[in-house]
Amino acid sequence: MPIGSETRGSKTIACHLHRPLHPCRLPLRRPLPRPPSPPESEKSSQFQRAQSRRQSVRSTVSAEDRMQEELVNVLTLVRERNKERHLDIKQTPESYIDQKSSPNDVRQWLDKKGFSVKIQDKFIGVGGHHLFDFKKPELEAICGKDEGRRLYSQLNIQKAISGYQTVRTTELKAILAKARQKIETD
Repeated sequence: MPIGSETRGSKTIACHLHRPLHPCRLPLRRPLPRPPSPPESEKSSQFQRAQSRRQSVRSTVSAEDRMQEELVNVLTLVRERNKERHLDIKQTPESYIDQKSSPNDVRQWLDKKGFSVKIQDKFIGVGGHHLFDFKKPELEAICGKDEGRRLYSQLNIQKAISGYQTVRTTELKAILAKARQKIETD
């Protein structure tokens, strides 16, 4: 037996100080007490809670998977629609009309903006002021859906550039100016 070790039963215990250990100083290994067993009703409720946790984890995972799958499907649909809805934007030379433009100016403007002769003929005799008064549904009825929308868009640009104001707008401004003068004089 090596020095600094002690045999107890069939085990040899080494001493860190190279001295034999006294039998009273040996650590005793006692088994840890088992926790008391819960009653049967608690066992079943614990089992049910564990089952429900597992199910909720599964349902969460499956819900996340379903959400991910739905997101992929929606994005695919949006991308396909965007491919189908290719906008054909035409570059046209800079040409302007305003509410004071003559019917001849309107016809030249329509030609420069790339509208067909058929559409130009529909607006013979129409000046700038009358052309600006058309509403979108009216232009779509006259020119067709696509060309009517394009003409309406071009007219909105021209209205913004020229500072076009409807009669109602100018009338409203006049009424407001009169009201201000009346308040200031009182």
